[in-house]
Amino acid sequence: MARLLLVVGVLSTFLVPSLWSRGIGHIPPPPGLPLPTMAEDFDLEEGRLTVTLHEDRGLIEGHAVMWGKLYGPAPHFPFLVHSRAQVPKLLTADGLRLKGKRAGHRMDVLLPVSPRRPKYVGIRVEWLVKVGGPAASGEIAPFLTPMGAYLPSDLFWHPRGIKGDKARWQLLVKMPRHWKVEGIGKERQRFMSKGRVCYRFRLDKPVEAMAFVAGPFEQTANRPFYGGRVRSMTLANRTDSPVRDHVTTAVKVLNFYKRHLGNPHFHRYTLIDMPGAPRGLPDGAPYRVASEMHFSVVASPPELAKGPYLEFLGTELARYWFGQRVKFNDNLGEALSLYLGMLAVRKFDKKTNFLMSARAKAQRYLTAAAYRQDARISGIRGLGENVDRGTYEIVVRNKAPILLLCLEQACGGLKAFMRILRKFVYHHRDGHPVGWPQLMDVYEKDSGVDLSNFALLYIDGPGLPPDVAGRIGYDSLPEPVSEGSDSQ
Repeated sequence: MARLLLVVGVLSTFLVPSLWSRGIGHIPPPPGLPLPTMAEDFDLEEGRLTVTLHEDRGLIEGHAVMWGKLYGPAPHFPFLVHSRAQVPKLLTADGLRLKGKRAGHRMDVLLPVSPRRPKYVGIRVEWLVKVGGPAASGEIAPFLTPMGAYLPSDLFWHPRGIKGDKARWQLLVKMPRHWKVEGIGKERQRFMSKGRVCYRFRLDKPVEAMAFVAGPFEQTANRPFYGGRVRSMTLANRTDSPVRDHVTTAVKVLNFYKRHLGNPHFHRYTLIDMPGAPRGLPDGAPYRVASEMHFSVVASPPELAKGPYLEFLGTELARYWFGQRVKFNDNLGEALSLYLGMLAVRKFDKKTNFLMSARAKAQRYLTAAAYRQDARISGIRGLGENVDRGTYEIVVRNKAPILLLCLEQACGGLKAFMRILRKFVYHHRDGHPVGWPQLMDVYEKDSGVDLSNFALLYIDGPGLPPDVAGRIGYDSLPEPVSEGSDSQ
């Protein structure tokens, strides 16, 4: 018996430390939902950001505290930050200075090696970003001026995780006292601190990015919609902005979607007129637009919501509508949003503008495909995941809407196809992620049309259906006049 106790004692001396080092006694996980493992065995789980806008210098000053979960043996804490941002300080939660390796957007923080390194670690980051003023043409660029700020999600002015950011965030924005803010997330608090107005947001759901727009705004329109509202905001004392009239068009478009597809989980959408170039610049675009989930930013807005601007507005409303109802595991959600944006033009503008939009998309795709810039729709997961931006634009945003228009024609027209889409949304609302296979399954069962060859040739293969111009109707349009031609 004595020998047995001696053996047990000796074994416990060696086994207990090894078991402890394997994680039996690790720090309990923070509250919240379990999150999937990210690239390189790291999860960014929680973050708190404080962002101060220095509008007189066009400077963003930020402080972040981030908590991450480590899986692999390498003591690295990776995150992304904008390539123009300076990161002067990296600290542990208790103030120990850290070193980091940087390559473009990516920064790897080197954690101190420890035999009992905890599974959950926190770091503090300070960064500075210099942002310019609004561009005279093209899409709205991120800018910060005394007249307002627009900071979109693709400007990584805040630290975020590798690939998709599945963390929960709290965002505190400090700005001039007379400014108002429209941001992604739920506004929890507004207060004053040291002569600045502060907005605190809490993002209750895992998100991929954050964005906001701020300035001396006044609300100019506020229209109710099923369970939500559509409103417009313009700079103070500016009475000539037409965005208030665009709210009426937006409500009409949403009523059109609701009539065919049912009630959305719609809460709020805001159109914001930001400072930009004067209207009618001969060398610039007539208007410039950008969108972030539940708000759209417009510079030099057109007088009427027509043509390409109406298609943009309808696309963004559809993207927000679908994003609140169905989860997608491929690019179908983007394709459906673009398709509905084109339908908004066909419904509330001239049919010629709709046909010109369809022809332009088809020609862009065919031109790129001739140079072998093609890919299978079924093989594209998402922008930045397995294809570059150019391929995504060509295939998903040009070819895919044309295929949906062909499916509309094949099943008997708009009403029949909308009935199919309504069944698709009804069966998969708030459920598991779905995509092209599930849509085609519903399509075949409802219409009786076999899509086997269609999927094989055009979803899983390159090209467009034969006589696509005649199917959609843009073969009736006159040929576009190329620059430098001798047209009369």
